[in-house]
Amino acid sequence: MTKYLVFNNSRTSGKFNVPGSPEDIACDIARVVENEGNSKTRFISYPAESPEATFATIHQVPRYAIVLNQKKIDAWINDAEPMLAKILHVHDVIDHAYGDIMEAVNDLEADMQDSAVCHDLDLMDEMNIDHGFEAISRPNEYVFSDHIAEYFDVQVFEYHPTGSP
Repeated sequence: MTKYLVFNNSRTSGKFNVPGSPEDIACDIARVVENEGNSKTRFISYPAESPEATFATIHQVPRYAIVLNQKKIDAWINDAEPMLAKILHVHDVIDHAYGDIMEAVNDLEADMQDSAVCHDLDLMDEMNIDHGFEAISRPNEYVFSDHIAEYFDVQVFEYHPTGSP
Protein backbone atom coordinates (compact mmCIF):
# COMPACT_ATOMS: atom_id res chain seq x y z
CA MET A 1 0.00 0.00 0.00
CA THR A 2 1.17 3.47 -0.83
CA LYS A 3 0.07 6.64 0.93
CA TYR A 4 -0.56 9.60 -1.36
CA LEU A 5 -0.65 13.19 -0.20
CA VAL A 6 -3.07 15.35 -2.13
CA PHE A 7 -2.44 19.10 -2.38
CA ASN A 8 -4.29 21.99 -3.95
CA ASN A 9 -3.06 22.63 -7.47
CA SER A 10 -3.31 26.05 -9.05
CA ARG A 11 -4.45 26.32 -12.65
CA THR A 12 -1.25 28.12 -13.54
CA SER A 13 1.15 25.60 -11.99
CA GLY A 14 1.44 23.49 -15.12
CA LYS A 15 1.51 20.41 -12.88
CA PHE A 16 -0.75 17.44 -13.40
CA ASN A 17 -0.80 13.75 -12.63
CA VAL A 18 -0.54 11.14 -15.35
CA PRO A 19 -4.10 10.12 -16.29
CA GLY A 20 -4.99 6.74 -14.78
CA SER A 21 -2.03 6.76 -12.40
CA PRO A 22 -2.53 6.10 -8.68
CA GLU A 23 -1.76 9.80 -8.10
CA ASP A 24 -4.50 10.75 -10.57
CA ILE A 25 -6.96 8.39 -8.87
CA ALA A 26 -6.07 9.89 -5.47
CA CYS A 27 -6.96 13.32 -6.89
CA ASP A 28 -10.22 11.98 -8.28
CA ILE A 29 -11.14 10.52 -4.89
CA ALA A 30 -10.16 13.83 -3.25
CA ARG A 31 -12.50 15.84 -5.49
CA VAL A 32 -15.38 13.53 -4.56
CA VAL A 33 -14.59 13.82 -0.86
CA GLU A 34 -14.29 17.62 -1.18
CA ASN A 35 -17.72 17.65 -2.88
CA GLU A 36 -17.48 21.17 -4.24
CA GLY A 37 -17.83 20.35 -7.93
CA ASN A 38 -14.15 20.87 -8.73
CA SER A 39 -12.30 18.76 -11.25
CA LYS A 40 -9.49 16.47 -10.21
CA THR A 41 -7.01 18.87 -11.84
CA ARG A 42 -7.69 21.17 -8.88
CA PHE A 43 -5.45 18.74 -6.99
CA ILE A 44 -1.97 17.30 -7.37
CA SER A 45 -0.87 14.14 -5.61
CA TYR A 46 2.48 12.58 -4.74
CA PRO A 47 3.53 9.42 -2.91
CA ALA A 48 4.00 10.52 0.72
CA GLU A 49 7.61 9.33 0.85
CA SER A 50 8.66 11.09 -2.36
CA PRO A 51 10.86 14.20 -2.63
CA GLU A 52 7.97 15.91 -4.49
CA ALA A 53 5.66 15.41 -1.50
CA THR A 54 8.32 16.73 0.87
CA PHE A 55 8.85 19.81 -1.29
CA ALA A 56 5.11 20.41 -1.66
CA THR A 57 4.62 20.07 2.10
CA ILE A 58 7.14 22.88 2.65
CA HIS A 59 4.89 25.19 0.62
CA GLN A 60 1.46 24.07 1.80
CA VAL A 61 -0.34 21.65 4.04
CA PRO A 62 -1.75 18.66 2.17
CA ARG A 63 -5.54 18.54 1.91
CA TYR A 64 -5.87 14.75 2.02
CA ALA A 65 -3.92 11.56 2.55
CA ILE A 66 -5.16 8.47 0.75
CA VAL A 67 -3.72 4.98 1.02
CA LEU A 68 -4.15 2.99 -2.17
CA ASN A 69 -3.30 -0.51 -3.28
CA GLN A 70 -4.31 -2.26 -6.50
CA LYS A 71 -7.53 -3.60 -4.95
CA LYS A 72 -8.65 -0.08 -3.97
CA ILE A 73 -7.61 1.35 -7.33
CA ASP A 74 -9.68 -1.34 -9.07
CA ALA A 75 -12.62 -0.64 -6.74
CA TRP A 76 -12.46 3.04 -7.70
CA ILE A 77 -12.19 2.40 -11.44
CA ASN A 78 -14.71 -0.43 -11.70
CA ASP A 79 -17.28 0.49 -9.07
CA ALA A 80 -17.16 3.89 -7.37
CA GLU A 81 -16.27 6.03 -10.39
CA PRO A 82 -19.05 4.56 -12.59
CA MET A 83 -21.48 5.06 -9.68
CA LEU A 84 -20.47 8.72 -9.48
CA ALA A 85 -21.12 9.06 -13.21
CA LYS A 86 -24.62 7.63 -12.72
CA ILE A 87 -25.33 10.03 -9.83
CA LEU A 88 -24.26 13.00 -11.93
CA HIS A 89 -26.32 11.70 -14.86
CA VAL A 90 -29.48 11.71 -12.72
CA HIS A 91 -28.74 15.34 -11.77
CA ASP A 92 -28.27 16.23 -15.44
CA VAL A 93 -31.51 14.55 -16.50
CA ILE A 94 -33.47 16.42 -13.81
CA ASP A 95 -31.84 19.73 -14.79
CA HIS A 96 -32.52 19.17 -18.49
CA ALA A 97 -36.14 18.21 -17.82
CA TYR A 98 -36.66 21.39 -15.80
CA GLY A 99 -35.05 23.45 -18.56
CA ASP A 100 -37.18 21.82 -21.26
CA ILE A 101 -40.39 22.42 -19.30
CA MET A 102 -39.48 26.05 -18.56
CA GLU A 103 -38.66 26.66 -22.22
CA ALA A 104 -42.04 25.22 -23.30
CA VAL A 105 -43.89 27.29 -20.68
CA ASN A 106 -42.07 30.48 -21.71
CA ASP A 107 -42.84 29.80 -25.39
CA LEU A 108 -46.53 29.28 -24.57
CA GLU A 109 -46.68 32.44 -22.45
CA ALA A 110 -45.00 34.51 -25.20
CA ASP A 111 -47.41 33.19 -27.81
CA MET A 112 -50.37 33.83 -25.50
CA GLN A 113 -49.32 37.48 -25.07
CA ASP A 114 -48.94 37.88 -28.84
CA SER A 115 -52.27 36.21 -29.56
CA ALA A 116 -55.19 38.37 -30.63
CA VAL A 117 -57.61 35.68 -29.44
CA CYS A 118 -55.98 34.47 -26.20
CA HIS A 119 -53.90 37.40 -24.90
CA ASP A 120 -56.18 37.88 -21.86
CA LEU A 121 -55.86 34.28 -20.69
CA ASP A 122 -53.45 33.18 -17.97
CA LEU A 123 -53.06 29.45 -18.42
CA MET A 124 -50.05 29.29 -16.12
CA ASP A 125 -51.64 30.89 -13.05
CA GLU A 126 -52.03 27.64 -11.12
CA MET A 127 -48.99 25.95 -12.57
CA ASN A 128 -46.11 25.81 -10.09
CA ILE A 129 -43.22 24.15 -11.89
CA ASP A 130 -40.60 25.19 -9.34
CA HIS A 131 -42.54 23.57 -6.52
CA GLY A 132 -42.73 20.31 -8.43
CA PHE A 133 -39.00 20.27 -9.09
CA GLU A 134 -38.21 21.17 -5.48
CA ALA A 135 -40.10 18.06 -4.47
CA ILE A 136 -37.97 15.83 -6.70
CA SER A 137 -35.25 14.33 -4.60
CA ARG A 138 -31.83 13.96 -6.12
CA PRO A 139 -29.20 11.40 -5.24
CA ASN A 140 -27.43 12.71 -2.16
CA GLU A 141 -23.85 13.41 -3.16
CA TYR A 142 -22.90 14.15 0.45
CA VAL A 143 -23.84 10.62 1.51
CA PHE A 144 -21.82 9.32 -1.43
CA SER A 145 -18.77 11.48 -0.68
CA ASP A 146 -18.86 10.53 3.03
CA HIS A 147 -19.02 6.86 2.06
CA ILE A 148 -16.12 7.26 -0.37
CA ALA A 149 -14.05 8.97 2.35
CA GLU A 150 -14.77 6.09 4.69
CA TYR A 151 -14.32 3.28 2.16
CA PHE A 152 -11.01 4.64 0.88
CA ASP A 153 -9.80 5.65 4.37
CA VAL A 154 -9.26 9.25 3.33
CA GLN A 155 -7.55 11.37 5.94
CA VAL A 156 -8.77 14.96 5.71
CA PHE A 157 -6.45 17.68 6.92
CA GLU A 158 -7.79 20.97 8.20
CA TYR A 159 -7.92 23.38 5.30
CA HIS A 160 -7.32 27.12 5.45
CA PRO A 161 -7.87 28.80 2.08
CA THR A 162 -5.39 31.55 2.90
CA GLY A 163 -2.71 28.99 3.67
CA SER A 164 -2.33 30.05 7.29
CA PRO A 165 -3.49 28.05 10.34
